[in-house]
Amino acid sequence: MPINLVKAEIMDLKDKGRASRSWLGVQIQRMTPQLAKSFGLERSQGAIVSEVVQGGPAQKAGIQAGDVVLEFDGKAVRESTDLTLLAAQAGVNKTVTVASCAIKRRRT
Repeated sequence: MPINLVKAEIMDLKDKGRASRSWLGVQIQRMTPQLAKSFGLERSQGAIVSEVVQGGPAQKAGIQAGDVVLEFDGKAVRESTDLTLLAAQAGVNKTVTVASCAIKRRRT
């Protein structure tokens, strides 16, 4: 766990008696060079959304499985782990901007 998250949770524990962490409500997959090439992307960056949690913040924002998140709250998402960390640090009940591209969606 990154030290910045630990510090924030310690402050929450001191101030509120409990720790809270923001979440996006997605399962993500790492972008590999092979996947980037198969999706027609120039670079291997971002986080592939593989699943969206029903009723979660991502679903409410219109994020869908198959989207690639490239930026979160003005910060670049180079690796999938970046998205996890940025979402956890964003703050509870905060609205953020998410830049993504739809690369592949299945129609059922």
